[in-house]
Amino acid sequence: MMTLQSLCSCVVDGVSNVLPQQTLPQAKKAKRAGIQIFGVGIELKPAAELRRIVSDKDHITLLPSYDHLLNSSEEFLGQLCKPLGNEIPLLADDPDLGLDGNVPYVY
Repeated sequence: MMTLQSLCSCVVDGVSNVLPQQTLPQAKKAKRAGIQIFGVGIELKPAAELRRIVSDKDHITLLPSYDHLLNSSEEFLGQLCKPLGNEIPLLADDPDLGLDGNVPYVY
């Protein structure tokens, strides 16, 4: 039986601008709860805030532009899905499906 981790992907193109005082405390709370946070920064300078949000220094991808996002998406998804080997999970189109932890995977 496979055990899946709780993951969060954070794709940003700037620093927090909505309740910025809550960004880092909420990221720390999520990490304490066992959620692995991955980040993608697009045209992001400086990246200090995103570096403090992610769970590990290897969980960050910095891209020079939005044009690079499509080319890097497969690599990023592969990083997120390392516990599954080479299989990338695909959720059904229903946005409510899987919130109870019973996430369907297509192989």
